[in-house]
Amino acid sequence: MSERKIKFAVIGFGHIGKRHAEMVKRNPQSEIVAVADVDESQKQFCIDNYTNNFFTSADDLFTPAALSCSSSVSVGFLSSLANSATVVLDILGIPLHDRYS
Repeated sequence: MSERKIKFAVIGFGHIGKRHAEMVKRNPQSEIVAVADVDESQKQFCIDNYTNNFFTSADDLFTPAALSCSSSVSVGFLSSLANSATVVLDILGIPLHDRYS
């Protein structure tokens, strides 16, 4: 019987997002399948350490990745609240538990 891993996406790949990614990577029952961040300079670090699936938009992330879970980490100041809420609502609208590859 093969064990299916929990497939994570990390949205927001700054300091805290990288910490989330590292915790997922250290858990043998999970894996990072996609990362999204508006800062494209994070792409090479992501590819070298976690996954080739790096996106500059959370919208693009949902199409190819078979996800079971998502971690959304965004800047905590007021001007980003609307954007953060939109990402969370998008996550909630997708049947993540049905998207195993």
